[in-house]
Amino acid sequence: MHTALQPERRSFVRVPFDAAVRAEPIPRSSTYRVLHMLSEDLSEGGAPLSSAEYLPVDSRILLDLEMPRPDDPIRTTGRVVWVEEAPYAEQWRVGVAFDELSKSTRTRLRRVVVRRQAQR
Repeated sequence: MHTALQPERRSFVRVPFDAAVRAEPIPRSSTYRVLHMLSEDLSEGGAPLSSAEYLPVDSRILLDLEMPRPDDPIRTTGRVVWVEEAPYAEQWRVGVAFDELSKSTRTRLRRVVVRRQAQR
């Protein structure tokens, strides 16, 4: 049986990026809470995150991505595009697509990705 290779569907290069991420649901509700998540990798278009809490697909979140200088996180909004239960852990893997990126935020993300690529 012959299986054809599937073409890569990603629009942006992904690089390893283990960092803390602070997230807040949009809009805030009466049960407002800050979520503490971890990123696995990063691109200009989004990031897969691990979370102790389930977030439904299409929910929007405000994100603060921790950078090497902790006083300078990247702040952006994102939309949950996929969710899966992490095997053997009480965690969720959450795919977030960044939206409404300002030109300066996109430039900062691009710099991080380029730097990480060069380190490989």
